[in-house]
Amino acid sequence: MMQLFATLWFFAHICVSAGDVCSSPNSPACGDNSTRSGGNLFIQFRQGITKVREPVRPVVWVAQPFSDCFRPCTSSPDLKPSQLRTRGCFTIDGEEVSEELCAALPRPALTRHCGCGVLGCDENVCKDLHPDAEDTTDNEDDEHFECLGCYPVAEEEYQPSFLESKEVSLLDETCIDHNEQSGPCRGGMPFFRMRSNAMTPVMCFEFCIGEGLDLFALVQGVECRCGATALNLVWQGKKPRPGLQLPPTMQSSCLEEGECPMRVYRWKGPFVSGGSVQSHLLKISEGDQAHVTSVVLGEHVGLVDGHVHDAEHEEAAGDSLTQVTAAEKTDTDRIDPNWLRNCPECNAGRHWWERSNVTPDGMIDQWVDVVVVRYNWAASCVDDEVRKEAFRAAAEVWRTETCIALIEDHTRVQGQQHIRVNKASSGCSATIGRAKPSEVYLGWCNSMGQRGNIVHEIGHTLGMHHAQQRMDGPQQYHGYGPHLQLYWENMEGNWAAQYVPKAGPYTGSAYDGPNDVWVGHAPYDFESIMHYPRQTGSKGPYYDTIPASNNNLVGQRGRLSEGDILQMTDMYNCVPIVVTTPTEEFPGPSTVRLTDVTKTGFKAVVAVPSGTTVSSGTMSVSFFAVAPGLRQLPGASGLWLEAGTISMKKVQQGKKCRDKSMSRSWSKVDFSHSFAEPPAFLSTVQTTNNEIGLPTGTSQPWFTVATNSVHNADAWVSLELSETGQVSVPLVKTDEVIGWVAMQTGTETFQDTQGASVTCAAAVSDRSITHKTTSLSFGADLGVAPLVVASQSTRWGGDGSWAKIVGTTSASVQLKVQEDQTCNDETGHTREVISVAAFSSICTL
Repeated sequence: MMQLFATLWFFAHICVSAGDVCSSPNSPACGDNSTRSGGNLFIQFRQGITKVREPVRPVVWVAQPFSDCFRPCTSSPDLKPSQLRTRGCFTIDGEEVSEELCAALPRPALTRHCGCGVLGCDENVCKDLHPDAEDTTDNEDDEHFECLGCYPVAEEEYQPSFLESKEVSLLDETCIDHNEQSGPCRGGMPFFRMRSNAMTPVMCFEFCIGEGLDLFALVQGVECRCGATALNLVWQGKKPRPGLQLPPTMQSSCLEEGECPMRVYRWKGPFVSGGSVQSHLLKISEGDQAHVTSVVLGEHVGLVDGHVHDAEHEEAAGDSLTQVTAAEKTDTDRIDPNWLRNCPECNAGRHWWERSNVTPDGMIDQWVDVVVVRYNWAASCVDDEVRKEAFRAAAEVWRTETCIALIEDHTRVQGQQHIRVNKASSGCSATIGRAKPSEVYLGWCNSMGQRGNIVHEIGHTLGMHHAQQRMDGPQQYHGYGPHLQLYWENMEGNWAAQYVPKAGPYTGSAYDGPNDVWVGHAPYDFESIMHYPRQTGSKGPYYDTIPASNNNLVGQRGRLSEGDILQMTDMYNCVPIVVTTPTEEFPGPSTVRLTDVTKTGFKAVVAVPSGTTVSSGTMSVSFFAVAPGLRQLPGASGLWLEAGTISMKKVQQGKKCRDKSMSRSWSKVDFSHSFAEPPAFLSTVQTTNNEIGLPTGTSQPWFTVATNSVHNADAWVSLELSETGQVSVPLVKTDEVIGWVAMQTGTETFQDTQGASVTCAAAVSDRSITHKTTSLSFGADLGVAPLVVASQSTRWGGDGSWAKIVGTTSASVQLKVQEDQTCNDETGHTREVISVAAFSSICTL
């Protein structure tokens, strides 16, 4: 075993180390209520309760979406970055009227503070926006309603059988296929039907406003129905289909005595974002949202989530559902449960690398470090202020509840990793995980009422899969589940594919070191925002939960569940990547294998190929440990440094002793940062998932890392079996994790956390390193013989090889490449390229 000469301590915010290892309204519209001397008090009182102007039709405030965030032009403690919006007074059928008519109603604010750190203020534009001096209300006094009048209902709804009926469908589909010649559908309240033996106006209001609908009605006193005025954006900015709104005349007013078959009420507002109910009032689910959309469009749309309908978007870029599925089918038979994967590989979606220990302005400072995910607008969406506000609101949910800092960044372009927000004609979809760029398509997700669905889609771009596709969802898996009873025969179209279990989704994770937020199997999360609702088709429901008492938990889109927050915190609370290089201290072909990498350390052992005589002794090596993500070193040059992992079973084999049952292939590593020139690329296998020989014998299967084609923005890697293919290939049954570090070439001097001055260098050789010792300059004299790690960056030799460090001086490192001797004793090797990183002393940043 290797001797440990230095203890490495990691802090979550960074991880670059080198070491040596073995209000009441007082409206002007209300008249004058003050007491006066003399006169007739009775007449004064009568005057006091008479309104100066009474609207002929009900009115409501409508605020438009907030603008971009502006920096103040004047330096003043009273001025902060702010957003601006407009507002107007409208009748409920959409006509703009004098604001005096809305004076007695809750008034939406015109400005609000914002953070340039998350909304990306334009440096060339500024505005001095002062907070509203007048009384405004956004989150208070917005739960008031008033009775509009009594309206007629259909003939059958006057019959005793209507009152006696106990069974009504909440998601009443009658109005989806409504014939416009048939008059008002459900009296012009077309969306939902709910019954209760304790039905009250308050109960009905809370239900309908929670669905984003501003009209509600009590039918014969026993049934609640929901509708929407013309101002409501549930109509998607279009004129409602005939029969879906209240008739133009009522049967009687709310104050008249006599029958009132359908007593209709309306919410008094204010609307925000051009016609949406404020998000804190919404309690809508995915299934309910799909139902509303179906009624509006007059067609059965299934779910708003568009993976089934918009698969072509997913195939266009990144790790989409379609692309991931093919790869995962070979992984569903893995012997070990998938909660034994370390994070971030505990979830198959590509995770985002960029991290910062500085919380951006506009985000709550509650994390040691944050994961930075940048987004901007596609051309189709850049002028759509309503969709933009809805996406910004969804991004805020992630920033508030997790360490994910979603940041608006208009400098990102095609080829750089970011989320591009697009407009689409239908559906609502996203690609899975990090890509260049990741895509979110906002079709029916077109207003603040769809915020929850957009939160769901952002979850996909962060690497999350549909919760119902967990391996322990519809089946028993390593002692857990099933949690769903699927009715495959009821599923229509392509929906069955959304319930097939996959190995990719998060089900928990292995131990990632001290302060790990979760270890082992994670409970099935019925309330996940990523879970589909209990769909029902013409043949019946698609599934029941196990137990069935949880049927009403699934499909919610109001919040991130505790399980969603756990998953993100676990996935992005990552262990470091460790890179190390064998030295000549140990005789013969040998490498270093790592295992049990945590935030505070790792285990390492010398590994020799099968067929090699095992020698005793120790090997002193240097290591480089870096937390996943993108950072700049704190020196004057600000060298860029990026680290990450990739999991694979792909291999490269030598020409000799090759196992032809497994073809040679490569996997691409994409950098989030585009380096000015190809970086120094360093890599080491982080796991021993297939190992059966170590630590007492030779390594079986033996491998190191093969690297090829390192470019400014990517590199290609594989597991290098060299000449051990015939022995090793049969044993490579599950993925191994390759850790990699890409470092901008050059030199840098900085101070570490202890205040010590450290000089570092990163360099890449030309194609000159062979099996003979060759010197590579650091590009500067570091003053002392530094701690060095190195990796081979090419694979020109047919038999495979790896880098070894022979010795170091203050200005250079002596290197060679080595082959294994499983098939023969020949060790000659053609010229290769090697990358190195050197630090003048042990340090922690």
